[in-house]
Amino acid sequence: VYMSSGSFTMYDGEISGNTSTKYGGGVAAIYGSSFVMKGGTISGNTAAQNGGGVYVSGKLELSGDAVITKNTATSGDGGGVYYNTYSSYKLTISDTAQIAENSAGGNGGGVYYANSNDFAYKYPMTVSGSAEIAENNAGSNGGGIYVSAGDLNLSGNATITQNTATTKGGGVYYIGGSAKMTVSGNVQIIGNKDTGSKANNVYVPNSTNTDGCYSFTIGEGGLSNDAKIGLTYDGTLELGKCITFAL
Repeated sequence: VYMSSGSFTMYDGEISGNTSTKYGGGVAAIYGSSFVMKGGTISGNTAAQNGGGVYVSGKLELSGDAVITKNTATSGDGGGVYYNTYSSYKLTISDTAQIAENSAGGNGGGVYYANSNDFAYKYPMTVSGSAEIAENNAGSNGGGIYVSAGDLNLSGNATITQNTATTKGGGVYYIGGSAKMTVSGNVQIIGNKDTGSKANNVYVPNSTNTDGCYSFTIGEGGLSNDAKIGLTYDGTLELGKCITFAL
């Protein structure tokens, strides 16, 4: 499926076994197009560059029992999903949506969240409900999710588990810039691994910001006693500055 305008809502069915020589092996929606997936499966698609399963520069909503699985971005980013911010649109993953067993030659085995402008700071990527990002693999960083800039909000019973990265950030590789990553509810970010099969769930690289760190807030809006989050920070971590517990 290719769209350069308009909208497409998928409730059921399957988009599988397709190949793109550039981006969006299964679905490519660009220039502000809208792709809403409320069910069905996108599987076994391949893109030579970015977005093995889905490439969107516009509106992308994954909800219901939508499944994006076993897609490949051969030499690029975003094995399952490559999302590039556009205008006031944003990426939301909710309900029991699943992004699993996808692979990228570059960053973001499951999801690559890109920012080519200032929109990402106003319209964050959100993962909520009982959404699951699992068993994806990145040839570089961010096995489950790679965030190049902008806010990332994780809440509810969202699970990021059993993802791997050849380099760093088995679960989440987060470059927040002047934005922040927020985790609340009963989120589970566990069982993810990086180089040498070492445990690495959330990886935050050393910041070049003037304040010396990226913002990572845990518990804003409440945090369950059963929530589990592993954090690796490449630098000097200062509680209350770089990382905040808002319990």
